[in-house]
Amino acid sequence: MIWVHPHEQRRVLVLTSLTMVVPLALQGLGLIEPFYVFEQGRLVVMPHALHFDPTATLVMLTLAGVGTMWLAAVSMMSARKALEDAQRQLALQRWTLAQLGGGS
Repeated sequence: MIWVHPHEQRRVLVLTSLTMVVPLALQGLGLIEPFYVFEQGRLVVMPHALHFDPTATLVMLTLAGVGTMWLAAVSMMSARKALEDAQRQLALQRWTLAQLGGGS
C-alpha cells in the first residue's frame, strides 16, 4: 500500500475488502438485488444504477486490465531495483570493511 502510513495499512486493507464482501453478503442474504447473475454458463453484470454503453464498457475493461498489469509490473520492477540497490550497498560495505582489515 503505497500512500498509506504503515500503522494504517491493515485497517485500509480490511475496509477496502469490505467494499466487496458486504454487498455480496447482502446479495446472498436476499436483502439487495444481485449485481451478477449466472445464466447459461455466462456471468451477466446487472445494470441497476446505469446503462452500459458497449464501446465505453469495453474500453474501460481493457484499460482496467492493462492498468492492473502495468501497476503490478512497475511495482515488481521497483521492488527489484530496491533489492539490487540494497545488495550493491551491502557489497560496498563488505568491501570497505575488508579494506579496513575487519572482514574475512
